[in-house]
Amino acid sequence: MDFFDHFPVMEQQELRDFKKGIDLAFRTFARTYGDAIETFFEPLLFFLVWLEKLLINSPWPMIILVLAGLAWVASRSILLVIGTIISFLMIGYFGMWKDTMSTVAIIAVATLVCLAAGIPMGILMARSNRAQATLLPVLDMMQTIPSFVYLIPIIMLLGIGKVPGLLAVCIYALPPIVRLTNLGIREVDKETLEASEAFGARNDYRRKKFFQKNNWRN
Repeated sequence: MDFFDHFPVMEQQELRDFKKGIDLAFRTFARTYGDAIETFFEPLLFFLVWLEKLLINSPWPMIILVLAGLAWVASRSILLVIGTIISFLMIGYFGMWKDTMSTVAIIAVATLVCLAAGIPMGILMARSNRAQATLLPVLDMMQTIPSFVYLIPIIMLLGIGKVPGLLAVCIYALPPIVRLTNLGIREVDKETLEASEAFGARNDYRRKKFFQKNNWRN
């Protein structure tokens, strides 16, 4: 009856050995591949530092005008443009301009990285049900686990710096781009596709699927 009353647990010595084994394996991996991983992310770090210096050293009126222009292009709302200008004027007035430009640089680079990686993944999911079934659980896990959890192994590999924060942001922000790209392609109306083909647009993917389904040769 003791077996049913008390859940079996690992002995303390075995638990300590297990923790030491994981720690040793991670340290060995970091020492072996840490330099290669840092070298791989050096171009990204260089671009991030360059953009940050550009934003900090540029005249603040020019930065505000550019941001206001982007707000207008994205929303076509004069109220949002005015709110953007007032917000950045208050940020500069309170002495947080440099920190804000550093944040804007990280967000801008993270956006570019997520778009470059997310759109092709979304297209792949839209074209392959197998890829969708494989990637969906991964995307669910990426959105469920808090972004700070990703920082632990990344910091242990790359140390404290800009790149670990950038990677943590990208891991958390990538799934919506992949999902929306996949959904947008799959939800295109058949009438729209037929109309595009009628006007001469190519649709090699649908043609390939048609021939595969009917066991014909293209």
